[in-house]
Amino acid sequence: MYLNEHGVPSPSAYKLQKGIPVSTRGYDDPMWGARMIHSILTNPTYTGDLAQGRSRVKSYKVHEVESVPREEWVEVSGTHESIIDYETFDKVQALLQRDTRTSPKGREVHLFSGFLKCADCGRA
Repeated sequence: MYLNEHGVPSPSAYKLQKGIPVSTRGYDDPMWGARMIHSILTNPTYTGDLAQGRSRVKSYKVHEVESVPREEWVEVSGTHESIIDYETFDKVQALLQRDTRTSPKGREVHLFSGFLKCADCGRA
């Protein structure tokens, strides 16, 4: 992964460097992972907005966390300095919505996968 190859510290590694306590769950060298990057790319907090209520616990007896639809979030714009501008964040969200699945036998995503649609039926 590009960030790991170029020595960019992950959030956990950065906290460890600064002496901030962090749970690394037994990992000596925390690295960037796809799940962490996806979480950052889909979190509106990085645009300078406050987003609360993104998840909730079903009940005090069942400690299962469930996602909340975006319409039910509490969002306040411009609460802190942004890391990514709105235009770039919106482009990333549009790209993440593209259908880039591969065929059952294929492992490679084709160049136009998720971009081209049939003019007659509208299918990919």
